[in-house]
Amino acid sequence: MERDQLKSIIERYTEGKATPEENDLVEDWLLLHEMSANRLGSNKAVSEENLVQEIYEAISKQVKPKEANVRELRISKLLQAMAVAAVLLIFIGLLWQRETISGLFSPGPDMLIYHANKSMTMHLADGSKVILEKGAELRYPRKFNGSKREIFLEGQAYFDVVHDKKLPFIVHTGTILTHVLGTAFNIDANMEQHLVTVTVTRGKVSVSSGDEVLEVLTPNQQALVHTDNDQHLKTSVSSSAVIAWTNTKLKFDDLTFAAAVKQLEQHFNVKIAFENKALETCRFTGTVEQDERLEDILGVLCAFNHSTFRKLTDDTFLISGKGCN
Repeated sequence: MERDQLKSIIERYTEGKATPEENDLVEDWLLLHEMSANRLGSNKAVSEENLVQEIYEAISKQVKPKEANVRELRISKLLQAMAVAAVLLIFIGLLWQRETISGLFSPGPDMLIYHANKSMTMHLADGSKVILEKGAELRYPRKFNGSKREIFLEGQAYFDVVHDKKLPFIVHTGTILTHVLGTAFNIDANMEQHLVTVTVTRGKVSVSSGDEVLEVLTPNQQALVHTDNDQHLKTSVSSSAVIAWTNTKLKFDDLTFAAAVKQLEQHFNVKIAFENKALETCRFTGTVEQDERLEDILGVLCAFNHSTFRKLTDDTFLISGKGCN
């Protein structure tokens, strides 16, 4: 791909006239540009010609000598995106700076800190919606300024981000960054277990550690990242099941008693055991409000399944009964 072609793509993208394929190409770069910026270093101007040369050298390494005549067709999508980045830098003469990592972040007077004592929905200054799970903490600005939208999360939250190709949206969870343009996704940042789990329901998300991209996720994909060693795993999941906690009701649709109890354990952060294993396979359908007391919900479920429960400790329960057969 020649430089003039790359220039044309950038111009069409900024004017809203690019094809879907060209949009994907540019937005793939936008997902990764934060990491490219860090790699270039801090507080120094980018040498445009050196950068272009570096990118084209990287492209050439991806092609075997005997295939040089079809080089353009063999360039990976990522390397094409890097070339687009070079042209964009040439156009706007952008200076990159290394950002302070979230572990050293100190909220200023324009930053708000919200600790959710119950599951709640809130809207950010750009209109993006955030659903916080009970116990989650969110640090966010009164309004977004500059070239990006950055927030800081501990705990679990679901994000439905307003699309803005000029202002990437970045969620900091310790040293792990989740970078998007406009999409919907769930993050569970468990700092005690040094584990961050990112699940995408719509759009595309980049997960990184520092300036290294760990995974790029699309709908129904999940990344598990161990923050103490940056080991990571990408899997396919049911995103609707992952975000079931955001519903105002707990729905049990032809579930086994064991599966329903698992939901209650996660929602209320308790342990619930069965005295009789035969109870675990009992199936039923029902709906309860999430804000009801656990004891009231267990009472309803046990009535459905011909069983009883008793509270052993503040966070431990035991279900007893003969089973449904």
